[in-house]
Amino acid sequence: MISVAKPMLRVNHLALIIDGNRRYAKFTNIKPSEGHRKGFHKLLEIIEFSSLLGVKMVTIYGFSLQNFSRTRMEISELLNMIVEMSGEGSQLDEFTKRLKCRVRFCGDFSFLGKDIRNILNKISEDTSEFNKITLNICASYGARNEIAGALKKTSSTSPLEFYKHLSAGDCEPPNILVRTSGESRLSDFLIYQCSEFTSFYFVRELWPELTFNRLVYILIHYSVFEPTHNFINSFTNFHREMAIK
Repeated sequence: MISVAKPMLRVNHLALIIDGNRRYAKFTNIKPSEGHRKGFHKLLEIIEFSSLLGVKMVTIYGFSLQNFSRTRMEISELLNMIVEMSGEGSQLDEFTKRLKCRVRFCGDFSFLGKDIRNILNKISEDTSEFNKITLNICASYGARNEIAGALKKTSSTSPLEFYKHLSAGDCEPPNILVRTSGESRLSDFLIYQCSEFTSFYFVRELWPELTFNRLVYILIHYSVFEPTHNFINSFTNFHREMAIK
């Protein structure tokens, strides 16, 4: 299927709201922490599929500022899982090396403890030379907070100048944003970046249930029916103007 689908795809940047881990845990009668663990494994699977299909960048909504309103136990379990799965020799470490996947983190890290910040910085540094695919993880992130922060850093009215001061200001706007779990809202994710060109796909599957076939269908649908030529030209112009600036 990959050899058939890849030549027709025109997706450079895929954004994902990976929603539904807790509901999946509830429906399958497992612990919430296990639901998040299965969601992590699904993320690695989807990134690998995306790379095979020619996608160059994936941006995910990993942990929002609103998530800090969850119970202390659940937040602790999530952060402990990050520590467990991201150290030297961990599944994430082996995955990024095998796939040559660069990992970057975007968000307001003042809400995170020093130990977690050090782990995120180390992951970014260790993968900084990889260039087959880039994974942007929005953690401790909210788009309104991101926009407010950018406004404090510049008084310029230039859209490109403002864009550079966003958390991931050197990234192209996403072609597609996919949200799982049947919810049809952005939940304060990439509001500025997705405001002009991005196409939205809201699917019923919970995040751990998303399949390769479903992903391929979405990418093909976008590539066939959306005005991709104008969007790709915008990508080219975006990078050219960013380089000039």
